[in-house]
Amino acid sequence: MYPIVSDLGADLPLAWLEGRTLFKINQAVELDGVEELIPLDEESLLAYYQRLQGPVCAKTRAMREGELLSVLEPLAKVEKELLCISFSSALSGTGAQMARTLATLSEKYGCKAIYWDSRQASCGQAVLVKRALDNRDKGMSIEENVEDLEKASGRVVFEVLLGKNNRFGKGGRAGLMDEGVGLPLLRLESGKLYTRVGKVLFLPIAIESWARKLALEAEDGSVVLGHGSNKQQAEECAALLAKESGKRVDTTVVNPVMGAHTGDGVLMLAYLGKE
Repeated sequence: MYPIVSDLGADLPLAWLEGRTLFKINQAVELDGVEELIPLDEESLLAYYQRLQGPVCAKTRAMREGELLSVLEPLAKVEKELLCISFSSALSGTGAQMARTLATLSEKYGCKAIYWDSRQASCGQAVLVKRALDNRDKGMSIEENVEDLEKASGRVVFEVLLGKNNRFGKGGRAGLMDEGVGLPLLRLESGKLYTRVGKVLFLPIAIESWARKLALEAEDGSVVLGHGSNKQQAEECAALLAKESGKRVDTTVVNPVMGAHTGDGVLMLAYLGKE
């Protein structure tokens, strides 16, 4: 059974990983000028978001070759083949660096290292990584898996409801954060930069809209709700979504790199639409 590797962009709920192995590559974020590697466990991530509620400034960058090699090279030495799934190449240079690193390792060790660009981020990427794990467990080859993922990627729905303490207004994204009452609702489509869907005045309005979409569109077992430090709120919203839509909704903490932009009050909904 071939290993599946993803960068930290894939925010999978722990329930999706029970009994399965996913190799995940962590990445440092810069906090007030100092790089830190935030552990990807829930306690550390929640503490990170607590820090972001204050004056701490967080910056991100693409992954470096050494960070990728620390996970990929030990696998390439012993595995005949492996599948690596990256954060959207339209949003970060991490994917391009992963592809270069895999090409080098394939030549050096003679393994078949396949790179696939998820064209998604965070919870949207998680939906596709989970599908890759499911496909592998069903006995699909790497080539069959990637072919299926290509078809599925166009069915991913990924929306982001930002809290007040977000940084999306920086870095050329000011148009997403125009003046007005309400919380910005963004959507990531086909790996492109986020587009603004609208603004939400009250959270119950967003939950009602999401529940309707889930009931009509979502494939069972694919729904994830991501959050920052607002764990209790996310779990309450997930319970409401599940009740109203009839779908299981799992929650997860959003990774530090995405969180540096979204802030601590974010809610992300992602799912795979029906064929």
